[in-house]
This record gives sequence, C-alpha cells and structure tokens, in this order.
Amino acid sequence: MTGKIELKWGAFIGGANLAWLYAAFYLGMRDNGLGLIQLSALIGAVISVIGYFLALRAVHRAAPEATSIENMRSGVVICGITTSIAVLAQVGYLRLIHPEYTNYIVDEIARHYESSGQSKEVVAEIVEGAQKTYGFHSCLLQAGLGAFLTGIISTFLFVALRIRFCR
Repeated sequence: MTGKIELKWGAFIGGANLAWLYAAFYLGMRDNGLGLIQLSALIGAVISVIGYFLALRAVHRAAPEATSIENMRSGVVICGITTSIAVLAQVGYLRLIHPEYTNYIVDEIARHYESSGQSKEVVAEIVEGAQKTYGFHSCLLQAGLGAFLTGIISTFLFVALRIRFCR
C-alpha cells in the first residue's frame, strides 16, 4: 500500500464524523434531551462502521494479494487519522460550536434523576460524577477512545469476515 488510500479514507471518515457532529447540533439533536444526544452518537458510530467497511473494501480491491496483517495495518493507519480528526473535531465543538455542552448535559442528567424520584443527595452525587464525565478533557478522551475502538473493532470484523467468506 502506498498510504494514499489510507490517508484518503481516514480523512473521509473523520470528516464525515466531524460534519455529522456539527450537523447534529444544528439539527437540534445535541441540545434537545439525552435521547437525541444518544441517537446522534449512534448515528455517528454507524457512519464510522460503514466508512471502515468501505475503506477496507477499497484497500482490498487495490491490493487483493495483501495479507490479513497488511489489511489490519491499513485499518490501523485509517484509525489513527480518524481518531486524530475526532479529537480535533471535539475541540472545535466544545470551544466554538457548543461551549455550554458540559453544563447542558449535566443539567439534563440532573433533571432526569430528579424526575425519577431520586433524593437530593443522590442527585448531587450523580451531578458531581457527570461534571467529571462530561468535562472538556473527558469529552476529548471519550471522542478519541470511541473513534479508536470503533476503527479497531471495524477493521478486525472486516478482516475476520474476509477470511471467513473469501476462502
């Protein structure tokens, strides 16, 4: 592999997820309740998985003689590019697009637990945990780990399915 395919697809998957993150906000999916935030995250994951399968199919078509290890390497390179873009996209999102995201999601979580009848003490503990979980650095870590794990798992599944069905 020359690396051009991996670069192209890593940028494409990362760009598609960046576009989805921002579009989901402007469509009202990131500031209209926890359910829509979860749905937008699921759609982002589906975009990534489809992107990886298309990318690895392109890698395989470009070099059908490549071994499974070489295909895994290509997937890891794509994953590295996508993960980098995911973290940068999250920085832009949290600093420029939706800087009040942490406060918003913590308030939504508090409302959810208050409406379910939890005591004020329990809600206070949950809010404290949510502030840590949805803080700036934690969100960057979650974006990076989510992109990385999605890429690695998608790559592994693609290669495993190729081994299983292409023999």
